Parts: sequence; C-alpha cells; structure tokens
Amino acid sequence: MDIPSIPKLISNTLAVELWRKGVREWNNWISKNPEVEIDFSNIDFSEINPGVISFEGYIFPEGGVTFSNSTFNESDIIFRNSYFKGPVYFEDMNLQKCEIDFEGASFDSDASFLETTFQESVLSFKRTDFRGQLVSFERMRCISTSVFFYNTQFNCIDTIFSDVQFSGDIILFAGSQFECETVDFAGSLFKDSALFINTTFNAQDVSFSNVQFEGEDTDFTEAKFNSNTSFTGSVFKGVVRFFETKFHNKSYDFSKCIFEQHFDFSRIEDIKDAREITFRHAMFESSFDLSNIKLNCVIDLTGTKLTNQLSIAGLECNIQRTRFLPSKNKEDSDRLRRLKDICTTNNDHLAALRFHASEMRSRRWHHSTGSPSIPSTIAASLLDIAYDWSSVYGQSIIRPFLWLLLLISLFAVKYSELIQKTHTLPELVNLMLFSIGNSLPFIHLSKLAREAKIEEIFVNTPPNLYDWLILQGSLSFIFIFLIGLGLRNRFRI
Repeated sequence: MDIPSIPKLISNTLAVELWRKGVREWNNWISKNPEVEIDFSNIDFSEINPGVISFEGYIFPEGGVTFSNSTFNESDIIFRNSYFKGPVYFEDMNLQKCEIDFEGASFDSDASFLETTFQESVLSFKRTDFRGQLVSFERMRCISTSVFFYNTQFNCIDTIFSDVQFSGDIILFAGSQFECETVDFAGSLFKDSALFINTTFNAQDVSFSNVQFEGEDTDFTEAKFNSNTSFTGSVFKGVVRFFETKFHNKSYDFSKCIFEQHFDFSRIEDIKDAREITFRHAMFESSFDLSNIKLNCVIDLTGTKLTNQLSIAGLECNIQRTRFLPSKNKEDSDRLRRLKDICTTNNDHLAALRFHASEMRSRRWHHSTGSPSIPSTIAASLLDIAYDWSSVYGQSIIRPFLWLLLLISLFAVKYSELIQKTHTLPELVNLMLFSIGNSLPFIHLSKLAREAKIEEIFVNTPPNLYDWLILQGSLSFIFIFLIGLGLRNRFRI
C-alpha cells in the first residue's frame, strides 16, 4: 500500500502499514512529512503482532499521534527512546497483562493518558523527558500494576496526576524532577507503597490534597520541595517518612491530615527559611517526630489530636518580627501556646519556658483584651521588653545577677559622690561593701553592717541619702527576685 507523500492525516489503516515497514522507513518518511497527524485509534495491536509491539526509536511528527481506544492486551509494548515531537494521546485505553515501556522517551508537546486503565501490568517511564505544556494522567487507573517514574523529567507547565488510582507492588517516583508551574496529585489513591525518594519539586504549587496513602510506606526521604505544597485532608495509613527532606522558602500545609502510623519529620534540611508550616486540625494516631528542627516561622499545631507523645526535642521556632515592631503573624501567639502546652504534657519544662518567652514576644505591640488602648499597649509592651532583657522571662540566672552587680557598682559611685572628697582604696572598698549591704537588706548581719558603715563613712548624713538607699533596695529586690525565679525554673522538677 502506498503512503501519501504530504497528507494532513494518516488514518489508522495507513499508519499501521507504515509502522510495519520498520523504524528506518518510518523515520525517513516522518522526516519528509514532519507536520502530519497520525491516527492509531481503535487498533487491536495484539491481533496484528501478538507478543511484542515495538515502537523503539520511532520519531513521531509535530502533528501528533493518537492511540486512543487501542488494544495491546497481553503484549510487551516498547516505546524506548521514542521521540514525540507533537501532542500524544493514550486516552480511554484498557490494557491488561501488558508491559508498557517508555524508558528514555522524549515528549516535546502535550501528553495525555486521560482515563486509561492498566490491569495486572507494568508501566515504566524511567528516564523519560516531558517538555510539553501539559502532561495529564488524570483519572488513570493502575490496578495491580507496578508504576515506575524513575529519574523522570517533567519540564512542563502543568503535570496532572489528579484522581489517579495506583495499585501495584510498587509506585516509584524516585529521582524524578518536576520543573513545572503546577503539580497536581489531588484526590489520588495510592493503595500500595508510594516512594518519592530524592524527588525534586521545583514548582510554584504542588498539591497532594485529599490523597489516600494506604500502603505500608509513604517515603519522601531526601526529597526537595521548592514549591508551595499542600497535603491538606490527606490520609496516611502506613509509616510516613520525610527524613532529611529539604523544604525551601515556601509554605507547607498538612492541615486536617490523618496519620495512622509513625510520622518521621525529623532532621529536615533547608527548612529554616520556610514561610509557613501548618498541621492545624491534623490527627496523629501514632508517634510523631518533630525533633531537631530550626524554623524562622512558628509551626502550627493548633487543634491537633495527639494520641501518642510528640517528640519536639530541639525544635526551635523564631517568630517573624524585628525587635521593636509587632510580629508579622498575629496567630503566632496561639501557635506558641499550643507548643507550650505540648511541652508541659511531655514534662519538658525548659522547652515550655522557651515557647512561653516566644509567645510573650509575639504578643508585644499587639492590642489585646488586657490592653485595648494604645497607651496601655505601649506600657505593657515596654514592661514586657524590660522583663525580657533583664531575665529572658525568668529563664536566665546570670543576666539578673550581672544587672545586680552593675547596680551595686553604680550606687557605690553615687555614695562616693555624696561624700565629696578623694577616697583611698580602703574607703572605696568600704563604699562597695556598704552598697552590697544595702542591696541585701534581708540578711540580718548585712543590716547591722550597713548601719555601722553609715556612721563610719558618712560623719554627717548627706541630704537625700535615705532616698538613694530606698531606691537601691527596691531595685535590688527586683533583681534578687529574678535570680530566685531563674533558679526555680532551672531546677524545677
């Protein structure tokens, strides 16, 4: 059968005839007719060439090719190193007991596997390169079918895996790279283990919303997320690993998720500059590891249900604010209060104090029911700053101790000025001891020594001496109280 030289559309009968001439004849003809459209729809390839159906190394034209509604049952379908210059359609196909291999294939335009079903098959896209605007696997069904997207490149605008059913021994996306604007897995079902090990998501938005992960393992170990990512409403029935996963300067949403087994979120890398991480209203039916993570935002665990103990040892959350300005997120105080409650439940008193201090800083300069007016807000915030600087909200022992030493020294200088004469070294020592005694009035011997020193140092009582004594005693009492508070908090059982 002769093939037309410059056709607009090659019908399925003529397309099969050209395919059967082999890869060399096919590629030679395509090079002369690069804009042709090829139609393989409704062809039963298993009757034409049962066993192995090979398109290995075939070049497909810019006009595109469709395999929609074609049949390849119980055959090995080989598209290794094929080159698709135009759009490709593998839609509405029902393939059973097949091995479909796209290893090393390249797609320069759109590729659609819409509503295609694979049963008891193997589907491989190892080292495949997608470069079109749209790659769609929407509503694809992989029933008892192993799927391999190993080292696959998605260099396209939109990659759609929404409402896909994955059911097989393994679902592998390891080493793949998504260089897209949108990556959408929303509403999909992973009935077996889903492996995204070392996968890169370099996109604007990635959605795993309302996904059912029913396999024993959901593994994102060493994956890289440089995208706003949402797992909201997803259910994880097996062990979930985000071990050493990299989260860059984006927002990450795990709200309303359900984790039925252990969730490892420890040793996360490059997460310091993440803008937002939320687990609001999530449910954890097993252990949850959030240890050893440093954040420049406050992780949101408000409304979460925790069945087992949550590990947050080494978790650090810095509120987004400058020293003299309000925090950027008004919800930080609620989030920090929740972290404080978790630490209290875990009997981690020092961590609870740390989160309490951050909670107080996040409330600074914000209106509240306790200080609704601007003057009262400013006064409360200034008092809060003083408490922070003097003792780190009762956490520091050394800081109020140093403030007390500075206070004793300053008042010793002041008493020296009141005498109005040059002092010898013994007299300076006496002034220092007198100042110390006045800072410790609750010690009986200190009180007696102070009274004796007044008669010895001040022959004639200078004016306003007792005003200065009262002021020093009052300020000293504050710092002594803060030292005691720091000791209590440090050694509290």
